[in-house]
Amino acid sequence: FQLDPARLNYSQIRKDIGQFSYTTAVDKTAGKFGIKAADYDIRTEQVRNYRGSKTQGATMTISQVSISKFAGFLSELLEIWPDLKCDNMKLTAIKDKPDNWKITIKFTYNIQSSNE
Repeated sequence: FQLDPARLNYSQIRKDIGQFSYTTAVDKTAGKFGIKAADYDIRTEQVRNYRGSKTQGATMTISQVSISKFAGFLSELLEIWPDLKCDNMKLTAIKDKPDNWKITIKFTYNIQSSNE
């Protein structure tokens, strides 16, 4: 608690949101870092069963964002949702705009069973 008191807030955020949803989790976190809904798109995949566990993937594309805003967004999103992982990302510089990037991120969320 002394090293990272924000973790208590993350627990409350998860409780407020309830069951994980990419759109809800991304919307709440992106807005906090000034990433507008008009600047990103998120596409979710079907839930998959694999070796007794369930996962759901998603691809998010942010049309333009600074590195500092993106780093804060991604760091907090992964901190709030420990079962979410970033599989890969692609950063493309936007020409003639310093520190403006188009970013595509592939996520996977491990869905916990209701009895855990």
